[in-house]
Amino acid sequence: MNKKNIYFAFATLSLIGVGLFFIFNKNKNPEISTLSTEPILFYSINCPHCQNVEKFLGSNEIREKIKLTEKNIDNNTENTNELISYAKKCGNEGDSVSIPFLWNGSNCFIGEQDIVNYLSGKIK
Repeated sequence: MNKKNIYFAFATLSLIGVGLFFIFNKNKNPEISTLSTEPILFYSINCPHCQNVEKFLGSNEIREKIKLTEKNIDNNTENTNELISYAKKCGNEGDSVSIPFLWNGSNCFIGEQDIVNYLSGKIK
């Protein structure tokens, strides 16, 4: 085998290896694999604004009307990391993210009033 064929074979195998790497590792990025189209509400039990959203959910029977995933971030690194991933999608690059926080599959709603307004619009 001459040098030209060796280089060609090496380049081809390298490209195949890189391609396989991306194919098998594409879902290991939490920012991609955890994307959801149903609303996800991130909250903390000790957050007074989160408690107000909880009261709104209960008094308006939101859970019966809308499929809503609720994730407590208290002592839960996985939920906290997921919250940070969604916040980054909305341009929040800081270390702190406010709660309550709702991700609807494409937009972020941060704070009690924004979340209540969004959910009120969904049930009408």
